Amino acid sequence: MRELPDILKGFRSYKLTIQNRSLKTVDEYVLDLDLFFRYIIASRQNIDYRSDEFDNIQISSLDLDFVKSIT
Repeated sequence: MRELPDILKGFRSYKLTIQNRSLKTVDEYVLDLDLFFRYIIASRQNIDYRSDEFDNIQISSLDLDFVKSIT
């Protein structure tokens, strides 16, 4: 798994410990959010989601302000 931004680490921890969700379920949520965030970045930078460049997008530095900017 890629290096996760703190916001996703917190989400993952909350789902596992506070909500007592299944590890596999939570990891799938995190994978979905990873893909979604990379898609948002790609669309803002005009990167084709089918390209190798898309696969190399890093989200490790994303923060709450980035998430709030998604409309």
